[in-house]
Amino acid sequence: MAEDSNLNTAEQRVKKKVQGTYRLKRILFWVGFALFLLIPLLLSTIRIGEISFQFMLWTTPLFVLVDVFIIRQLFRYLDIEYEYSVVSGELRVDIIYGNMRRKEWLRVRFADMSVIAPYEGDYKKQADDPSITARYEAASSLDAPDCYFGVFVGEGDVKSVVFFEPTKKILKQAKLFNPSTVVREVRY
Repeated sequence: MAEDSNLNTAEQRVKKKVQGTYRLKRILFWVGFALFLLIPLLLSTIRIGEISFQFMLWTTPLFVLVDVFIIRQLFRYLDIEYEYSVVSGELRVDIIYGNMRRKEWLRVRFADMSVIAPYEGDYKKQADDPSITARYEAASSLDAPDCYFGVFVGEGDVKSVVFFEPTKKILKQAKLFNPSTVVREVRY
């Protein structure tokens, strides 16, 4: 009953699934930091004439501290979540990095969208149209069963598409402000 008390607002938060290029970036992140720790060991084996770089072994703890500091600062960018807020027919998408940093990514009104539909079947062709130049993938995965998309004209008259995973309440809002919304049953 509390859900229906305020029909003009709705929220949803989804975590990005680790797959595809996102998985590759995460793997390269960890491999890069492991290789960074090998620098003092590799430098200590170099010998140029009479000059030896054995002293580099003593810098290993410094490299470990720098590595830990950098990992701590950058790791949040490997843990991505999206939060959708719908207020009076306006969809706002925020990116949340590592539960620490929030950035507003997109604001668009449902009424400004030409298509709002599930990302499947015949509708999928509309979202994959080559004339769409800006893509906002704010779903956990494009393969998610509740993945929807909305096509709109963004800033600078750029044809754009946003992918999101709505709740029943968000779909109700979309249908209210844009009657052409294609609604099918969702999990939430």
